[in-house]
This record gives sequence, structure tokens and C-alpha cells, in this order.
Amino acid sequence: DVMLHIPMEPHDYPARRLETNGLLLAHSEGEIEKRMKDYFRAVPYAAGANNHMGSRFTEDRDKMLVVLEMLRAKGMFFVDSMTTPKSIGLSLSRELGLHATARSAPFLDNSQDVAAVKTQLGALEKLARKRGSAVGICHPHRTTIQALAEELPRMRSRGIRFVSVSRLVR
Repeated sequence: DVMLHIPMEPHDYPARRLETNGLLLAHSEGEIEKRMKDYFRAVPYAAGANNHMGSRFTEDRDKMLVVLEMLRAKGMFFVDSMTTPKSIGLSLSRELGLHATARSAPFLDNSQDVAAVKTQLGALEKLARKRGSAVGICHPHRTTIQALAEELPRMRSRGIRFVSVSRLVR
């Protein structure tokens, strides 16, 4: 699935850099809608979206409501990256009837080390076996791609089946 990776205000903003087109709590509903429309135009074939950073933004019901209602109107799904345990992204999505899920395990590539990414993939596999499915999030870093290229065939050989995230949203 192609997804929008929506930059949202983190708790440590502005000390932590956020993309210039990111969503801030200071933005009006109209500004958030404008930026969301810009994302839709930039990636018109996106099936869903998730939040990039956003620990502060995803805790705010009113601001998330604007985002999630726009995704619902487009027939898209939402994956809550769970950058804060106080995120209301998943619960609000379900309240709105928007298909959604959340990241199941720690980010796969917080460390830019191939062995560390492989360790995280192992944890994700263990969780998937326990729960029946799991959602992992990573980025297209060179080390992440190398770890995936080496580990995914091994995981498949152990019976792990990879599916698009749209198959896991409910």
C-alpha cells in the first residue's frame, strides 16, 4: 500500500525539526484542511496514512478529528504510529468508523544498525506469532533495506506471511 506519511507536531517542537508542511496545534482547522489537500494532491494514489512524529498533535482530539474526517471522506485508512501512549488516533478512528490499526511493536529502525534492525524484526515476528498479526514501521534507510533483504526470506521460510497493511485495518 502507498501511504501518506503525515508530519505532525511532536512534544519537543520546535527544538525538534518538523517539515515545513507539517501539521501544528497552532494551525486553524482551515490550515489543516489545506495542508491535507496538499498531501492528497502530492500522493493521489495513497490508500491510507500514518503520522510522522506527532506525539503532541495525536493527543489532541479536535485537531486529529479534522485529519481523520478528511481521510474517511477519501475512503482511506489510518495507521497510528503510536509516537505517544496518549495518542487518540486509533480510538478516534474507530469512533468515526474509519478503518485503522496501530503500530504493534517498537519502530524497527530507531537504530541505524543492521543487527539492531534484525533484532527488532525478530521481536515483530514473535509478536505476530502470539497475536496472529503485527504491524511494524520502518523507514527506507540503507541499513533497514539491507536488514529487510536479509531477514524477510528467512522469516517467510519460517511461515511468516507478509500482507499489505490495508488487510489488517478494521
